[in-house]
Amino acid sequence: ILVADDSEDIRVPLVILLGKRYSVVESVVNGQLLMEELLRSDVSYDFVITDYYMVPGMTGLEALEKIRATEKLRNIPVIVLTEGGHVGLKEKVEELNAVFMTKSSGIEKLYAKIEEMCGKK
Repeated sequence: ILVADDSEDIRVPLVILLGKRYSVVESVVNGQLLMEELLRSDVSYDFVITDYYMVPGMTGLEALEKIRATEKLRNIPVIVLTEGGHVGLKEKVEELNAVFMTKSSGIEKLYAKIEEMCGKK
């Protein structure tokens, strides 16, 4: 799993919690680094969780658009997390065949969604 979030207060606990259930969890701080990590030839990720709003640089939505436009990456399951309040974001995310979740959904709902999306229910 690759996690992208510019907030250390969110990213670090999320990586720790995900690491308790999944074997390899890595993280980056923005959309540009997310894309660079995904495109590395020596590593392959099964799942991406990205914050929507990251500064500076590429947002999670922009990264998702690039993921879907890249042959090597287009089938990776992606969850876009946000604090909420972004009009039309849920629809845009779903149009790109990804899942929209608010950060307040909780870790158990996130675990369940990951397992559902990976076919391990």
